Amino acid sequence: MSDIIEFGSHSFWMHQSLRENNICFRQTAKILKGESEDSYLQAFKEDSRKFKKIYREFSTKDPIVFAYPEGDYDKLSKLALEEEGYKISLTSDEGNNTIVKNLPESLKKLRRVNIDENRDLEELK
Repeated sequence: MSDIIEFGSHSFWMHQSLRENNICFRQTAKILKGESEDSYLQAFKEDSRKFKKIYREFSTKDPIVFAYPEGDYDKLSKLALEEEGYKISLTSDEGNNTIVKNLPESLKKLRRVNIDENRDLEELK
């Protein structure tokens, strides 16, 4: 990428908003109700491989940043991210972060400033 901008993943297919017949519907990257942990981890890894294939079309490295769809996460999704090599994860929780040098855990579940049609941009000055 570059020294200034880092592109990351929001998942390949784990953030759908419309249900389709015969397609496993996921609105977030969390385990589905009734899904086994093994099945979930397999689905997450497959989704990650699909995203990485596209990502590698414009990068020589794998992505290291993952933004949780809907900002929704749990212990299993955190584990799946780590197994797939993601170093940084973003929630949609608002707030400040404290990044500590040599403490990789401080790069997990980062808060951010969400921008949508209701955000008064004047408050960001």
